[in-house]
Amino acid sequence: MTTRERTSYFVSLGIFTSLVIIMTLMARIPMPQIKGYINLGDSMILLGTLFFGGPFGFLIGSFGSALADIIGGFPNFAIFTFVIKGVEALVFWVLIKGARKRTLPRLITAASFATIWMIGGYFWVEFFMFGPVAAYVEIPGNIMQALGSVAISVSLYKILAPKIRMKHIDSR
Repeated sequence: MTTRERTSYFVSLGIFTSLVIIMTLMARIPMPQIKGYINLGDSMILLGTLFFGGPFGFLIGSFGSALADIIGGFPNFAIFTFVIKGVEALVFWVLIKGARKRTLPRLITAASFATIWMIGGYFWVEFFMFGPVAAYVEIPGNIMQALGSVAISVSLYKILAPKIRMKHIDSR
């Protein structure tokens, strides 16, 4: 990797981490059962993973989302979010990595499986933190979050990918 490519990569990490934080904090809908919220931060995690690969997605998902929890007043979720969102990006990357073509059905399917991981992860965290009733009540909100994020990330990728001259970094 050249110095220019390395610099571009780190700048992209900073931009996408910021986008995760912004989309998490600025586009949030309160969920009173656990005093949390649903957001669209996952859309930037998925989009960053599409353009730069799994380790990139892991970093922006883990750090961006955990920082958003801390900044947004939910530090009790930060460590769980760090793991859940980072693994979400890796699940997505594993499912798209070997694809010769990133077709719409393949992207939607892979993103759906990745966000199912997120929904399940938060279900168990909420189950142990707040009890089964709160955990079950949160599922519809997390599904809405997943659906919105899948739609945004896949749509943006399909619009931007043909216009951006950039090689996908799937080997990282």
